[in-house]
Parts: sequence; C-alpha cells; structure tokens
Amino acid sequence: MTAVQSLLERVHELELTARKHAVSIRSGLYESAFMGRGMVFREARKYVPGDTVRHIDWNVTSRMGEPYVRTFQDEREREILICLDCSSSMDSGFQEHSLLEYGILLSAILLCSALKGRDRMGLCTYAHSVQNFFAPAGGRKQFYLLLETLAALQSSPGGTDIRSAIQRIEESRKGRFVIFFLSDFIDEDLSEDLRLLRQVHDVSLLHIYDPLEFATTPLFFPAVEAEKNQRGQFSSRERSRAGFREELRERAAKNGILAESFSTARAAGSQLGHFLHAKSRLQARRSL
Repeated sequence: MTAVQSLLERVHELELTARKHAVSIRSGLYESAFMGRGMVFREARKYVPGDTVRHIDWNVTSRMGEPYVRTFQDEREREILICLDCSSSMDSGFQEHSLLEYGILLSAILLCSALKGRDRMGLCTYAHSVQNFFAPAGGRKQFYLLLETLAALQSSPGGTDIRSAIQRIEESRKGRFVIFFLSDFIDEDLSEDLRLLRQVHDVSLLHIYDPLEFATTPLFFPAVEAEKNQRGQFSSRERSRAGFREELRERAAKNGILAESFSTARAAGSQLGHFLHAKSRLQARRSL
C-alpha cells in the first residue's frame, strides 16, 4: 500500500468513525449551542431536550398538538475554527486512544456537525508554534481537506505555546469565529490573550485527559516528561490533588469561557453532546 493509499484509508476511517459518533448528538443541539445575535428565523421543528423554552412556537405547537421550537440561523455563515494542540505531551495516554488521537476524533466530529450545519470550517494545529492553519471555508472540499490534515497529523517535539495559535487567529481575523481549543492544557497558565480573544470570538476549551491522571489510588511508574524530555517517576494523583479540572473550569469561567473535560476512556460523541448541551444552556442565559 502506498503512502497516499494509506492516508486515504485513514481519512475514510476517520470520517466513518466521526459520523458514527456525531449521530449520538441530539438533533438541534449543535445549532442551539451557537445561537446568538444577528439571527433570522429559519423554520419550526419538533422540540428536543436541550432546546430553550423561550424559542417554543406556541402557534405551531397548538396546531400540531406537540411542542415545536423556532430555529434561527446567522445572517452570515458561522465560521468554526478548531485549534488542536499537537505537542509531544498529547502523545501520551493509556486508553485505546492517546490524547492526540482522541483530540483528532473530537475535531472530526465537530467538522461533521459543522458540515451538516452548513458552517464554514477552519483548522489550526499548534505546539510551540503553529503547524497548520486553514482559514474557515465552506463546502465538502474544505471538509475533506481538513480531515486529510487530521488523519496525517503527528505530534510535534517540544512544548506548547497557545499564544502562537492566538496570534495566528488575530492575523487572519475577518469576522467573528466560534473557536474550540482542544488540549491537555498541561501549561496551566491560561494566556491573558484568551481573555482578549473572548471579547471578539466565541471561545471554548476542550480539556482532554486520561483518567489515569486523576486516579484515586496513586500509581507510580517511570516515565518521560514529554514537553521537557525529563525522566523520573510519575504519580497519577499529582494533578488530581490540585483539582486541575475544576481550577481550569473556574479560571475559564471568570473570562466568560466555557471549559469542559473529556476523558479518553469515554465515548467522544456522548461527551461532546453533553458539552453542547451545557453550551446551549449558557447561550440561553446570556440571551436573556
């Protein structure tokens, strides 16, 4: 099998897996998660759990005898930008998927949802610097270009600098993006630039972790610290004691950013559905 054939096979497998997981995301949940200002009425559809009660169309509900909600779309296409950390620390993990492989799958599921929603899709992969950047564009050609990039993605030696991705976003900005940062956030110092980015864009943090990192019973084993290439003993309780996930969520919330943790031991689609539901509720509160 040639390298091209191998890549095409990985793209096909990634698309099938992503679409399978995307099915578990309830209809309408993706759309309602990003509803904001500048919306125009599109259609009425049946109510699904997660829809805001404020959008119930009482006239249609009365006529049909079951709840219907009014759905909206942006006056302009949404521009979805997925920013995936591909630094060496993302190459770790003890489940079926490494952190990076899980991040690739989550990214592909988001792309499938964006394609279905007719949104413009973009991708940024970064480590100590930006590795790939594709400005948001629409259509299946863009979709497969991004899938191909994800399928071929390898981790990059060295540390993580989220500021490099933020700077690249600012350089390319033509409008308002819906941005997803996918990372293990091993660099616990959330950049001040994220707060500034949030002032213009819709920003979410998807924290990817291996549950072994947060085990109740400490496990000690020899390991290499990926980003600094240092050898030593790793304790699975070290970051659990610091309440890392809760701290990340609280720090992000102070800046109006939604942060959610994703375990590599759980199904990606169901966790993403839970995240979109939380984002939909947050969006509804902000629109009150």
